[in-house]
Amino acid sequence: MIFVVVGGKYSKNIKYFSINVGNGLEVTGVDENGRKTAPFRHVIVLSGLYADTPARMKVANTMGSASAYLACQWCWLAGAKASAADDDAEEIGKAMLFRGYAKPAPVRVGILAGTQVQIHHARKDPARRLLTSQQMLARAKWVEDNGRTKHTAKVSVCLGLSLVMKELPYTDYVNFFMLPFGHTVFLGVVKDFVHLMLGSLPASTNSGLVISSEAKKMIKAAEAAPVLTSDFGRPFKSVVEKSGSYVMENWCRLIEVYSVYIFSPDVHGEEVLPPLAKKAWGHLRRFVMHHMRGHSTIDPRASRQAKVEILEFAKIMDEVSFVVS
Repeated sequence: MIFVVVGGKYSKNIKYFSINVGNGLEVTGVDENGRKTAPFRHVIVLSGLYADTPARMKVANTMGSASAYLACQWCWLAGAKASAADDDAEEIGKAMLFRGYAKPAPVRVGILAGTQVQIHHARKDPARRLLTSQQMLARAKWVEDNGRTKHTAKVSVCLGLSLVMKELPYTDYVNFFMLPFGHTVFLGVVKDFVHLMLGSLPASTNSGLVISSEAKKMIKAAEAAPVLTSDFGRPFKSVVEKSGSYVMENWCRLIEVYSVYIFSPDVHGEEVLPPLAKKAWGHLRRFVMHHMRGHSTIDPRASRQAKVEILEFAKIMDEVSFVVS
């Protein structure tokens, strides 16, 4: 079996996904004495695609924008414009927010329209929110039959059949497309949350997550202390001043190593993270560290706890007010 890895700077240039279908290659081996053995047929099985979101969406033939109301190809969780996401929130602008972790959120589009959904709630998260592979295939065929129009795309989150499923019927819509941990976590959730704490993202100043100017100066001073061993492939760059140019390894090292020191109240003599930010960071870091340690996935209890950690983090983020332009 093989995985296809696509991503990075090439994602925007993907126009099609070429697949050669054949009967495999006949192979004749030899034994330890050099005598030919019975021939057998070697067939390569394409078992998965490991790609960033733009590349995955192109291959899956699903919606290509995170600003869509139905942006997830696996479920019917619908977003809402910031101004309409929460009647009680002081939010302005047109950003798409996906609420429904801390409390039930109204769904206005899709098959769940008119209901309220709370993610991973025992009674308020309907099973039909998640799509099966058969349902995803049927949805794609429906688009093919009814034409690729703005309406069919809006209600189905789909632009038609994926070439992979069309050419390789043994593949599975749900399991074939994988989310890369590095892109999703380090270049996604971790990056955005740190920038939120540093005030680089437009969170409301009373969100309880933004680090004060004085605390940032203290963190910046502490950043001069670490002396790296040869295990580190990249030099340490200031999270306060240089995190805008961080790559995946920088974020990985920050959450695993540097943050333990530069965010520690024992180093500064006082807390530098606001209480809510510290709580959220703790949940996020414990989730990430679980997945960075292969042996920890052996214990199902540890995996369940990691799920709890990221859900608790999501609940905190669900209640953040944003001011966007």
